[in-house]
Amino acid sequence: MNEFQYLDDDAARIGTPDYRGHAYFWAHEYRHYLRDLGGCPRGVTEGRYGFLLRQLRTKVHRDLLRLGLPLVGESNDHHTVIRYHRLHALARLDIDKARTDPRPECDRCGYRNDGSGIRAVRDVDDHILCDFCAIAAERADR
Repeated sequence: MNEFQYLDDDAARIGTPDYRGHAYFWAHEYRHYLRDLGGCPRGVTEGRYGFLLRQLRTKVHRDLLRLGLPLVGESNDHHTVIRYHRLHALARLDIDKARTDPRPECDRCGYRNDGSGIRAVRDVDDHILCDFCAIAAERADR
């Protein structure tokens, strides 16, 4: 099976309401607005970043279709739609980043929670400890 089959499938959906945000449809003028969101910031997973980017592309595609604008066109209307949805996507990215920053640090080992959920940092007896150090502290108290 083709490794990039989802891109081919999505390219066939361009111009329909079934577009999913993987394939390119925009004019060269807007490549910097729709290609990425300026990099994945610390504290936001790559999966979440990719989801927000596909959502941005899908919403721009949907609104261009609703307004009857050509998908590969360039105009003030295109620019307005793209900037509107890009600003919303960047705001959501900032909200996601703010949820994990500032990252608390474990008082015992110095671990910082990266937001992956693998190892949480929590407050134990007025100390901020990661899960591993909290378990070790509980065992030491026995």
